[in-house]
Amino acid sequence: MNKQNLLLTISAILLFAVSCTKTDTAGTNSTNANFSSISANRTFQWNSTKVLPLIITGMKTTNEMTGTLIISEKKSTVKYYSGLHKLSDNLSLQLSIPTASDSVEIQFGSIKKTYSSKSGIIKANYLPTVAPDEQ
Repeated sequence: MNKQNLLLTISAILLFAVSCTKTDTAGTNSTNANFSSISANRTFQWNSTKVLPLIITGMKTTNEMTGTLIISEKKSTVKYYSGLHKLSDNLSLQLSIPTASDSVEIQFGSIKKTYSSKSGIIKANYLPTVAPDEQ
């Protein structure tokens, strides 16, 4: 029984020692430092952001209303723009958003609307959207 225990102990130590050896991967990385050989499709855009014109048409009211205008990404808390704005004033600015973003959310007080950025220009207003069942 002693010989069996000794044999099992030696086998376990050898197995543990062999399984814990680090393999050398230093020579397997094949990056090419010559950037002139890199090619991409002519239509490929290397930019990670896109700049879109944003045009907001103001809404005339009997009382002047001023509040915080927030332009943000719909799916997260990322804000692209935040500033004090009069509801009656038109606003035009260049908005820089990630290329992966396909919409922006515009909020002024309780007015919150989502606009698509796929067309390359965002035209917004503060008019409420009427649902089909409310007409």
